[in-house]
Amino acid sequence: IESFNHAIKIKPNYGEAHYNLGNILKEQGDQAGAIASYNRAIKINPDSAEANYSLGATLQDKGDLSAAIESYRRALQIRPEYAEVHNNLGVALKVRGNLKEALQTFNKAIKLKPDYAEAYSNLGAALKESGDLMAAIENYRRAIEINPDYAEAHSNLGAALQETSDLAGAIASYNRAIEIKPDYAQAHYNLAILLKERGNLAGAIASCTRAIEINPNYEAAHNNLGGVLQANWDLTGAIASYSRAIEINPDYAEAHSNLGAALQETSD
Repeated sequence: IESFNHAIKIKPNYGEAHYNLGNILKEQGDQAGAIASYNRAIKINPDSAEANYSLGATLQDKGDLSAAIESYRRALQIRPEYAEVHNNLGVALKVRGNLKEALQTFNKAIKLKPDYAEAYSNLGAALKESGDLMAAIENYRRAIEINPDYAEAHSNLGAALQETSDLAGAIASYNRAIEIKPDYAQAHYNLAILLKERGNLAGAIASCTRAIEINPNYEAAHNNLGGVLQANWDLTGAIASYSRAIEINPDYAEAHSNLGAALQETSD
């Protein structure tokens, strides 16, 4: 940072130094600083596709999807064949609920970069959300074929297989995701839900507990752990878990309802 700031002090209109400083600040979690540096780089060099892309990605991380989408579109005006921007734009559009354009955007990314595992996985997620489970599964498998160690794609495949009632396949996918990425809280959580459905309460408790160890503020995992403990006749533990979920998110309606049911059960 000191070197980039020194370069900028000597040459204030050094666009590349502002851009590189933005990258360092983004890596350090200073989103406001990164955004300011990227904007300065773009002001100096408006035709920098990389700076517009990086600005969009930082804005997306910050939760400002409208501004992120605008930055991605500017980057694509400059460089229409920028596959990574198409992929990120698709993610932002999907979150905004624009599935039709998101699907088109992911497909464009894949056309530009046929071995783009992340785009295949994201396309799978958009297809799943649109109700086309079989196409989603096909794209998750393609992502894994390209990158066998892609933990998120294995977990996503597990969720899709679970919806098709292929529970054995789903468990295998979740376990593979966890094998690749042991601290993958969502995969542990998804596995816990499935194990509970199959009546393996001990396994579900272990998986939920592990998800919470990785992410202590995982409200859904606390709530789900409460449900498993309640099914296992541990009302004290269930009440504690529901209460913790509510402590994390006071507006968590399901946890409030579950807590009420557990408290009622203790009074019966």
